[in-house]
Amino acid sequence: MRKTKKRALGILGLSLVAVMTFAATMIPGPEASATASITDTIQVRVIGSTPMVKFDQPKQNTETTNSTQNFNILYENVTQVRIAASYTNKDGVTVSAGEKIYSDLSYAPGSQSFPWDLSTLGYGKYVFSLYGTGSEGSEVPFDSIVVEYLPIIGSAAQAEDKDSVDVTIDSVSDEVETVDIYIDGKLIKTIPKDELGDGNFEIPLDGLDTGNHTLSIIAKDTDGNDIYLPYEMTFYYEAIAVPDTGGFFQNLNISKEDYLVTGLIIFFTLGIVGFVIVAKGNSRKVR
Repeated sequence: MRKTKKRALGILGLSLVAVMTFAATMIPGPEASATASITDTIQVRVIGSTPMVKFDQPKQNTETTNSTQNFNILYENVTQVRIAASYTNKDGVTVSAGEKIYSDLSYAPGSQSFPWDLSTLGYGKYVFSLYGTGSEGSEVPFDSIVVEYLPIIGSAAQAEDKDSVDVTIDSVSDEVETVDIYIDGKLIKTIPKDELGDGNFEIPLDGLDTGNHTLSIIAKDTDGNDIYLPYEMTFYYEAIAVPDTGGFFQNLNISKEDYLVTGLIIFFTLGIVGFVIVAKGNSRKVR
């Protein structure tokens, strides 16, 4: 009987310990309780989308011969857009070139197109900067591009045979009357306005000494005055020496190509004659 009571009390005690242990594991600790409380009180507050203002047209580093440049800008989440321009002339002096303002935009996405008259200040480099006012109420710079207004847009490259320079003229302004091409300050060719539409011109380099030379392309107005800055390139030319053939040959109109061809013909002729003479001599020895 006593053994049965002791066994029953033992089982009851073990059961009580198990129940208390389980209850203890279910009670959250101080750290877990604090974490749950913080998580329950977190609130996400969206202030607004990011403001955006940028140039759609023209592209960065645009060159133009048109006195009127057309712009297109894109914007979103701003109340105002300001476009400010600066101008730098050929002497390196920079001044303000004006500004445009678009306000009451109400954060809505949109675009604006507008022209800008470049002829007011003339040829030079223009920097256009975009500023936007967002939800915070302060003006912030967003985008900037460079537009260069030129009297002539062209390029020059030495030909593959290196005996000439190929000049390409893409466009000219209405003010240009002629385009003059110089080498080392010496006028080589004058291209009138009515011939500028052809675009490509070959400038021969005959008569130059071996060394570096400078080719300049200068646009001129109706009075013959230079307009803005010349386009310049430096190239290397190696002159082919022409042999001194005396006064008789100097008076003939023979090019250096003619000398080379004639020399090759003489060389091969003498070679064939020499071969025949050697062959005959060898045949006599054999006999």
